[in-house]
Amino acid sequence: MVPIPKIIENVREDILKTSRELLVSEGYKALTIRRVAGICGIASGTVYNYFPSKEDLAAAIMLEDWQREMGIAADACRTAQDPMDGLETLFDTIHGYGALYAAAWSQYGGAASVPAQYHRLLIGQLCGMIGPMLERRGVPDAPALAGFFAETLLHFSLRSESSFADIRPFLQKLMGE
Repeated sequence: MVPIPKIIENVREDILKTSRELLVSEGYKALTIRRVAGICGIASGTVYNYFPSKEDLAAAIMLEDWQREMGIAADACRTAQDPMDGLETLFDTIHGYGALYAAAWSQYGGAASVPAQYHRLLIGQLCGMIGPMLERRGVPDAPALAGFFAETLLHFSLRSESSFADIRPFLQKLMGE
């Protein structure tokens, strides 16, 4: 008699949920394929069917969270009457995301290990939200200023001790307020 294979619903989602919990609560070092498989009640090979490595698994988790958070922030930026409100939303979003994954990044090697190409992509994504807000406001040189604002927001929002109030006056001056 041929054994009937075990069919598990939502395997990828279960792997991601379990892995996210481990990554956030215990950090990058605690995230192992074997441990995730054990908690999910599946073989390690099943995890590898979805994610070729621990690094790919961690990246998938962080990317999914980033896309969700940036989608919310993009909506807020599109509807912001005042660019400062949109900038504050972006700051808070990046700050919260950075705080959530700070332990994992420090165990992995920190932001310094992020290749320049990903930094450029991130800045481009932020500029795509900031630029239109500045243009709606009639800010001169909005495209160039959007890049500067994106770098500033990223730099300060990833510092745990920073708040938007620290940079608000500076940003307001640059917008001519």
